[in-house]
Amino acid sequence: MDPATRQLWRDGERVALPLKSFDCLTYLIEHRDRAVGRDELVAAVWGRVEVSDKLLGQTLLRARRAIGDAGGEHASIRTLPRFGYHWEEPVEIEMPIVEPATRTPAPEANGLEPPVAAAPPGPIAVEAPSPAAPPHSRTRISRRVKFAVAALLLLALGAAALVHRWPARPADAPASQEGHLVLVLPVSGAGSGEESWIRLGAMDYLASRLRKANGLHVLPSEQTVALLGHDSTADQRGESDLHRFEQMTGASYILAPRIAHSGDSWNATLDVYHDRGTQSFEAQAAAPLQAMAQVANRFVEKIGLSPGEAPEPPSSPTETLQRIDAALLAGDLEQARALTEAAPAESRRDPAFVIRAARIAFRSGEIDQAERSLQPLDREDAAVPAEVRAQAALGLGGIAVYRQDFAAAERRYGEAITALGEAGAPMLLGKAYMERGVVRGVSQRFDEAMADFGRARVQLELAGDRLGGANLDTNLGLVETLRNRYSEAAAAYERAVAAFARFGVNDNLAIALQGQAYVQRMLVNLDAAQASSERMAGLAEHLRNPLLLRRMALSRAQVMLDRGQLGEASSLVQRHLSGADGSGEDPVFAVLRARVLIEQGRSAEALADADRELDAMERQDSPNSEMYLSEAAGIYVDAALRSDDSARAERFLQRLKHSRQVPQDDARAFIEELATARIAAARGDADAAAHFAKAMALAENRAPRDRVTAGCAFADFLLARKATQDATAVLGRLVPYADRDYDAARTVARLYAALGNDELAGRAQADARRLAGERSR
Repeated sequence: MDPATRQLWRDGERVALPLKSFDCLTYLIEHRDRAVGRDELVAAVWGRVEVSDKLLGQTLLRARRAIGDAGGEHASIRTLPRFGYHWEEPVEIEMPIVEPATRTPAPEANGLEPPVAAAPPGPIAVEAPSPAAPPHSRTRISRRVKFAVAALLLLALGAAALVHRWPARPADAPASQEGHLVLVLPVSGAGSGEESWIRLGAMDYLASRLRKANGLHVLPSEQTVALLGHDSTADQRGESDLHRFEQMTGASYILAPRIAHSGDSWNATLDVYHDRGTQSFEAQAAAPLQAMAQVANRFVEKIGLSPGEAPEPPSSPTETLQRIDAALLAGDLEQARALTEAAPAESRRDPAFVIRAARIAFRSGEIDQAERSLQPLDREDAAVPAEVRAQAALGLGGIAVYRQDFAAAERRYGEAITALGEAGAPMLLGKAYMERGVVRGVSQRFDEAMADFGRARVQLELAGDRLGGANLDTNLGLVETLRNRYSEAAAAYERAVAAFARFGVNDNLAIALQGQAYVQRMLVNLDAAQASSERMAGLAEHLRNPLLLRRMALSRAQVMLDRGQLGEASSLVQRHLSGADGSGEDPVFAVLRARVLIEQGRSAEALADADRELDAMERQDSPNSEMYLSEAAGIYVDAALRSDDSARAERFLQRLKHSRQVPQDDARAFIEELATARIAAARGDADAAAHFAKAMALAENRAPRDRVTAGCAFADFLLARKATQDATAVLGRLVPYADRDYDAARTVARLYAALGNDELAGRAQADARRLAGERSR
């Protein structure tokens, strides 16, 4: 199989294979180290989740036939019932030997002619020419590309507004270029030391110049760095690399700049890959940015656009800005700060320098300093361009979210949208709408949030920003979860995971996987949650953000507990029990430790530190808590009732009822009502059944997990009182989950036993034993 040319060979002969079947085959082989979920595969290949099982089955059948795997055994592509697929065969990865050669410019008809019509956003399907023989003369090498990513500050939604500089597309940009995306690779040939900034700085300058002056959609430099990896210094511009970049980004033009320093001049060469052809442009100037500007102008003239403004003079402030940007792209905050502080005082007052200084301060944790830098720019002033005002407003919005001042954040995002106007830079405008939508969603103004997400989607698609679209899907999954629309949330996270996985953006992928695992738990799809958890575990070694790593550990521990993997959960909880600052126990992990003890049948031990942990939880209860006080109180109520201490359970409940209400904690009413019902049942109160019924009614508008929890508790109550006929009304709510949830299986077994159906009771008992894991009950 040759992914670069999209060809499959078998016994020396090329095998015809439909595009989607080839893509399915490629994706399964690329992810052979794990099982691939059905929805993940569909999202990766079709770019959406609304694909019928029949179409997927037919697509995979063609792939199986092509590789001789269409029999009953399915030795290569194994089907995993109710989950997805797994590639089973051994795989050998080979890379072709690339001989140095001078590229021949493509014929005009296949080269850099102006596109005839705009291409819609999405993957580009290209038919490759058929070679006369299968690929050969290969040597096997070990090759691993590490992808590093600019931090996604999802915890401070919108903080990344300080990261991007997306100039507006001129209103008179030729319409023929609409929808065509340009990918600019790092500059090769720059030396070390004083010249090292050119690799990323001149790349970013070239990208910004093309975007601003000529109306092309250009992938942001941060996304290019994420695509290549911060640690990757090798030039990835072989045919297979270029085809991979084309498939991952959908770029119509891939620009590979080169530079060489000779005496007092700089020689720049721009290799442009387009439509399977290559054409090169050359220029010579006294400074590297001048040379880059000249080759950029020659490129855009060739494709039918007007050149931009005159090239930058040597040693201009623009070069200093690009040196700063190069340091930021490389993650070197100290170098970026030093360059900023060394600039002349007049330059430091320039809005472009101010924006960068604020960005450096924010990423260094100097939030107040970042705010002070941005505030003078966030005002109506003819001397401050509208786009700069918008960037400042977005940055201030991110700071407001960091401080949990959502009203201020929404106001700032609105200011950014107003400053940009509907004809503003689509990436920047899409980001502003997206972040305002998140703030409105967290504030439970869902209709307004979804309207903003719709506007954001249009702008990001206009910009060809696939990673921006994936970030939008992550945030859409969050808001759909808050709306208790878990199937819609699952679809959004599936799209985000597929996109981030294709780009290798590990931080964003980890965040999307956390959301996905949570939604899968709420849907009582624990096998899928386990798969998401294992993917998270595989990312840990590539991540450095300690807060993100702790949240991943929390998510994984919760999945383990749901599946009865108590030993692993206990070990993971213990490793993260100390607080992030080392000052004491983390109350969230302490509550999880109590849950482990409950599942082990040690409820009395779980209660030992309950009051202290609830005190800590109450102190940190906030709109973006990892665990709300209501969940912790519910766990301790459960422990007290299992210890036959209804009085203590009542104290936990009353404490919850009299604590501060966090608007985002929409589970609180349900948890309080279910706890009230269980305590009333333990005391033999006459109104217990009414409270259970109310808890069931609240659960109807919540996740399946909550319906199972309430149904099991209500059925146990009814069976204990020999109300078998009443219990049968609950049975239908639990049976669909009996083969994947331990508590549901156990309760269904008791219900069938009470009804005298030994066969069905036996099946449910078998499910309970299979799902019990290490539970003691």
